[in-house]
Amino acid sequence: MPARLKRPSLLIAAAVAALVLAAVAPVALGAPGDVQTGVAREIAPGAASSSPERLTVVGSTLFFTADHPSYGRELWKTTSDGVTKMVKNIDPGTMSSNPEELTAVGSTLFFTADDGTGDRELWKSDGTGPGTVRVRNINRVPNPDSNPNAASWPAELTEVNGRLFFAAQVGQQPDPISGLQPADDRELYVSDGTAAGTRRVANILSQGATHAAGSSNPSFLTSWGGGLYFRAVDQYGVRLWRSDGTRTGTVPVSAVPMAPEALTVVGNLLFFTGSRGSYNREPWVTDGTAAGTRMLRDLDTFPGSPSNPDELTAVGDRVFFSADVGGDRELYSSDGTTTGTRRVRNINLQRSSAPSELTAFHDELYFQATIDGNTELYRSDGTFAGTVLVKDIYNGGGSSPTELTVVGDHLFFHALTSFNTSESRPYDQLVRSDGTAAGTVPVGVAGPAGDGVPSGLGSFNGTLYYRDSSPGAGVELWKATIEP
Repeated sequence: MPARLKRPSLLIAAAVAALVLAAVAPVALGAPGDVQTGVAREIAPGAASSSPERLTVVGSTLFFTADHPSYGRELWKTTSDGVTKMVKNIDPGTMSSNPEELTAVGSTLFFTADDGTGDRELWKSDGTGPGTVRVRNINRVPNPDSNPNAASWPAELTEVNGRLFFAAQVGQQPDPISGLQPADDRELYVSDGTAAGTRRVANILSQGATHAAGSSNPSFLTSWGGGLYFRAVDQYGVRLWRSDGTRTGTVPVSAVPMAPEALTVVGNLLFFTGSRGSYNREPWVTDGTAAGTRMLRDLDTFPGSPSNPDELTAVGDRVFFSADVGGDRELYSSDGTTTGTRRVRNINLQRSSAPSELTAFHDELYFQATIDGNTELYRSDGTFAGTVLVKDIYNGGGSSPTELTVVGDHLFFHALTSFNTSESRPYDQLVRSDGTAAGTVPVGVAGPAGDGVPSGLGSFNGTLYYRDSSPGAGVELWKATIEP
């Protein structure tokens, strides 16, 4: 009899003792700061992909949308204890309600969805099936071309002091003489989560003596200073407005029509881009008063040439952005004064470094920039000397870091990391960084570049959640856990 089968009682006893020791002894999966990646939940069976999207944290719950062969794209959740399940099949059967605009307001998730009637309206959820309901059918005007109820298409969902502000449209009744259906009227709305408390705030662009009825098209909704600031069209042009949720408290901040965009809060100032007269699009700022609303600086002084500031990002008491001056797009910053609005550094002396993916991390700015076609990760403290390359991640060319996402003391992103010589193609994967070259390393599995994953990065409960793929399982919900 082979020796490995002798004395089974002793072998069993030894095995039991080992199991007991394993159960009581701490399991060392890795050193502090190491990252363990893997599938959090395979939602769609087999090779099908659930492709999770719109990861949104509400308290101790991570909401997202996912696709399932039996239910379509619906609302799902993952709780802090790791349980992942569908919240509700809003459009019954295999059709999709396609939840969008997921937004947290206190302990409630607001979103838009189509329950199968072709009528996209405002919904809310407390994370349970019975508690996932339509808030109100805002647009009840019949749509003669398709459905008895036309969609209100809520968008720009924004939380302000426990209330939800958004833009929505309501159809106009046909003209009694011509029978023509006028254009929908898109205005500002507010909701407290009840049908009665969901209402239009103000009809900013209405029928008047000097102008025709139309939509004010509220956009760039931003919470600041206890109120809502936004862009809207009125009879005088496209201006910066503010609202406290009442009709009388919804007023233009300034009489100047500057077509504001990219509203960004930095402390007690609101930065944005504006276009006025011959200055075209340049950086602006407001302190909430008409007198304090002004263009900061004409960065590109060539007549008729805008600098087109982009990706305004708050870091401490400054705003960083990219701007194009004379065809050279570089990194700029502003403290809210004219003299303090300046180029940080000309990173690429030959042509544009084209900074993008601007992200605040560790009280500095992290971003991607390009030199000689090599796009890599940079950081800046707002000074010339403090604007530097973090690491040349991909020696075969640019790593092109995207979706920079902060999770605790780590910055995660998607980048090219290696070159597969057998396939003659680059591979990409998840990368984590602590801001140093040594601490910027790939984690998890590498896959062929161009497959769209990893992507959809989001932070929840000290863990990175994202979508990625594995052989035979399609694109599913993954997580990257940081060892304490």
